[in-house]
Amino acid sequence: MARKLRTFVTVHERDDKGELTGQSGTFGPADKLPDWAAKAITNPDVWDGEESDEPARPSAPAPGAVPARSGPGSGVEKWREYATSQGVDVPEGASRDDMIAALDAAGKPTK
Repeated sequence: MARKLRTFVTVHERDDKGELTGQSGTFGPADKLPDWAAKAITNPDVWDGEESDEPARPSAPAPGAVPARSGPGSGVEKWREYATSQGVDVPEGASRDDMIAALDAAGKPTK
């Protein structure tokens, strides 16, 4: 059984001296992690704490950063792009607040 991630992480493998080995990748909750990546992820907050035999789906592209809630970068289109990257469908014409509510309801980061 393999542990599952609760969020997306970008991992860079390092050797015993701390030098980058050239392997890197971005992984998320649905991904099967290669051994090198599972060993390199040391932050306990990114793990869901459970192990699973569920087959993993292919790696998804890394989602964008959570958009700003005000000011530059806080518009409807930024939130729509982010919702899409998180796999959350939002109806056409939804407001920014509607999208944030949909993301919250889906358990996706909004802050």
